[in-house]
Amino acid sequence: MSMFRMLSPSRAGRGKSNSVQVDIRVPSYGSVFMPFPDPLGNPDTPRVDKELFGDLEVFVPHEMGRQKCKAIRVGLRTSCRLDMARGGPEEDVIWQGKVEVRGGTSDDGVILEPGLQRFAFTLIIPGNLAPHDYHAGHRVDNVLWAEVEGVEDNSALSWFARRTSLSSSRGTSPSRMSVSPTRSGSSSPCSMSPPPSLSILRQEEHLPLPPSYDLSQVDQPIPWLSGNQYVERTLILIYNPDPSGGVSNLDTRVDTAASGIGPLTVHFTAEEWSIAARLKATVTLHAPSPAATIFYSRVSLIQNTSITSPRDGKTVQVDRQFPLFCSGTQIPSVDRPDKTVEAIWRGREAGGQDQAELGLDGQGKLPNDYEGRPTTLEGVETPIKVSHLLRLEIFFSIHGEDIAGNPLQDNGPGELRVLRVDKKVILPACFLIPEVLDLPIYEVDDDCPLWKSAGKTCSMCKTPSSQQFCRTCPPTALPHPRHDHPAKLVGNSSGVCPLCSQRVTPAGRGEWRDCACGLLRKDIIDRMKRISLEDRDEEEEEERRGRQGRAEKEEAEGRR
Repeated sequence: MSMFRMLSPSRAGRGKSNSVQVDIRVPSYGSVFMPFPDPLGNPDTPRVDKELFGDLEVFVPHEMGRQKCKAIRVGLRTSCRLDMARGGPEEDVIWQGKVEVRGGTSDDGVILEPGLQRFAFTLIIPGNLAPHDYHAGHRVDNVLWAEVEGVEDNSALSWFARRTSLSSSRGTSPSRMSVSPTRSGSSSPCSMSPPPSLSILRQEEHLPLPPSYDLSQVDQPIPWLSGNQYVERTLILIYNPDPSGGVSNLDTRVDTAASGIGPLTVHFTAEEWSIAARLKATVTLHAPSPAATIFYSRVSLIQNTSITSPRDGKTVQVDRQFPLFCSGTQIPSVDRPDKTVEAIWRGREAGGQDQAELGLDGQGKLPNDYEGRPTTLEGVETPIKVSHLLRLEIFFSIHGEDIAGNPLQDNGPGELRVLRVDKKVILPACFLIPEVLDLPIYEVDDDCPLWKSAGKTCSMCKTPSSQQFCRTCPPTALPHPRHDHPAKLVGNSSGVCPLCSQRVTPAGRGEWRDCACGLLRKDIIDRMKRISLEDRDEEEEEERRGRQGRAEKEEAEGRR
């Protein structure tokens, strides 16, 4: 899944131990489930935006003492990098919004106490914002960033200051504390979401310190923080094509007919319909012509990508075909294949013995998210729009006819034809829904497959498997091993057991060795279906109670 591969811990600048450290914490590993955009809705109806909640962690080493900064900011930037074949890639900021907190005056600043402090923030994400996407030479990124602004370091411009300068120069920043920011030039109506916010949530000491009784410190000036501290992390927006937020599956059919082939039915099904899903197809040719020869059939996923430059509207179209499964040996390489070419079905007038209907069954796996991309829903504003269709191709010939159905002079083998049957589909990004993904991070089930395979205790730190994850960091943090072991026990000053770390941290390419929730794909699907059934039962129970209540009310009124 792209969300687990792309969503890594925030890339903070953690240099020397005596420097201020900044980190961003957001729920669900940085994946945001967006509300279903209604393309047929009333244009005057307010757009439904999404609220993103999170924590900004600022750690000030105790040896630095109290520090003063100019401002603390958190923002979301959506940008695109498109190769429009004009001498180099084009980079543009599609949308950005931010919240910040400043001191009362330019001299006051924001006071940062020694230890760990957390600032709760709320960002408003437009309900039609472009989701994360990538193709060869083209990509859209959603980056969540945070900055603690100090005074300029005259000795050397820090990396964070340079990064911040580059980021701010890429586009025009919205006004400070703007309410419900919207895309520039968007015709979408204003949302009814509350304004974004940034406020101090709580302060925690990293280690308990003895109280200080030096009253002279009260009159000492608080030094300004030198330089800017910057951090960012990837955010992935996921649109569920099911308006109710339920399970995405596929069950569709096409009934059509063609000259020489006769009537046919194509039935596509998938229990869990998404990127990398398994598709089943049944093709039935009810009454092929006795003069027909069916050589080969193929079912493919066709992906059309339309890339539009936000600068001048130039559009590039890219089509890709992903064969899923086929029937038959091979596509004939001659224009008029004869009886020597192997066929699936050959009628009596074409020199064969077949005369009944032809049924073809097959299944195949859709491409993963390295190649296949989800369908762009109507109403979503993005420079990269993706559409999909399922295509059935049947290669056949009619004895004595050319491809147009005209008779051949020699009345010999017919010319090779191709019948294409297309069915438009919406391919979801992921079969997960919020109730399934938003699992408790620190609650471990003994029946979890991850713990079953892990054994009872770690051979190095002697910690039971159910206690190897950290339980002290905030619940918005990514799962990580506990870091409170004695240094002598684990052989390092960080307090992290190397053996436990190998099991729960991302592998070399940013992929998790084990799913962060410890569930197999089958377990997640079963849980997803169970949640949907529970919701359905609750709705039916509420409806039943409503009918019963109305009946009792009518009966009481009748008695009067």
